[in-house]
This record gives sequence, structure tokens and C-alpha cells, in this order.
Amino acid sequence: MIKLIIFDLGGVVINYYEEQYFDFLSKKTGINTKKIKAAFSDIIKQQEAGKITLSEMEKIAIKRLNINRNVLEWSNTFKRIAKPNKKTLITVRQLKKNYKVVLLTNISYSRYISATRFIFDKTLFKKRFVSCYLKMRKPDKKIYLYVLKVMKVKPSEAIFIDNLKENVAGAEKVGIHGLLFTSNEKLITDLKKIRIRFN
Repeated sequence: MIKLIIFDLGGVVINYYEEQYFDFLSKKTGINTKKIKAAFSDIIKQQEAGKITLSEMEKIAIKRLNINRNVLEWSNTFKRIAKPNKKTLITVRQLKKNYKVVLLTNISYSRYISATRFIFDKTLFKKRFVSCYLKMRKPDKKIYLYVLKVMKVKPSEAIFIDNLKENVAGAEKVGIHGLLFTSNEKLITDLKKIRIRFN
């Protein structure tokens, strides 16, 4: 019996993807998007795991790309582009009636602060599990096991929803039922298939 439903943030609860930032920076600087992605890939992960600060990440990025710091607009771009996925938020509120619903996100301090202030209701989730504070990130199995322990449920009693295949696979490796998010309509269909109640 399902007791816990775990939602990812970016690409699920909010419409924001890292590729949007890479595209923005590419247009602004004329640097190839692939080169920008390669420059940021490892340092974004480090920032999401709380291992480096925003300032440290920016120093590395400007050195790798040979650009000025003011060009980056890391936090401002997120604030400008990220928007709530209104349909998914409605689904979350429906599910809250019958299940424990929590958030599990890979995100940096700066973007998480922006998300909580500008994007979604802080009371929307029963608990929020945030990578930069926990010092671990998806798809490391430790973060899924930590969520299960805190919420006091077995893996078989939980569902995890994410837009990235590797994160869904990580959850499934510890026994959580994983669902790959592509749209809210598909999510509802997938949840109904496993007899999740909406009222």
C-alpha cells in the first residue's frame, strides 16, 4: 500500500531545465551550448551537493569560459525563467488528501531560496528534502534511503516522480516505485494505473 509520494522540483513542479540556462548564456556570449554545458556539468553537481559556494562555482565557470562574472546571471536567469507547473501543483494538492507528499530536489542554495520565495507555496509539501542542505544528491541511493527513514515508510510504500531517467532508476534500485515525468496528464494516467486515489 502506497503511503508516500515523492516529487522532484525542476522539470516537474516547476518548468525549469538547466538547458534553458545554457541556451541563455550561449546566446549572450556566442559560446557553443555544448561547451557551456561541459564547463558547468561537474560544478553544478558540486553546488547542488553543497560542496562549493555560488561564488566558487562562478570563479571556475568564468575561468573555463573566459568570460566576465556579470555575464553569468546565474540566479537572475532562474528567477526570470522558472515558472510553476500549475497543473502539477493541482495534482500535488489532490494527492495530499490521501498520502504523505514530499519534495526531493537536486538544487543549489541560491536557486532553492528563489524557488521558495517566488515559485511555490512553502506549505505545499509535508517535508522538503534539498540536496544542498543534505550534502548528497540524486541518484545516490543514500538520499532515497534517507527520505524513507525520515518519513518512516518502506521502499514498497513509496512512489518517486522525476523527469530524469537516471534519478528514477536510482529510486528503483532501492525498491521505490519510479515514474518518469513527461507531462501532468501522463503522470495522472500512470498514478491511476497503480490505483492511486485523487479524492
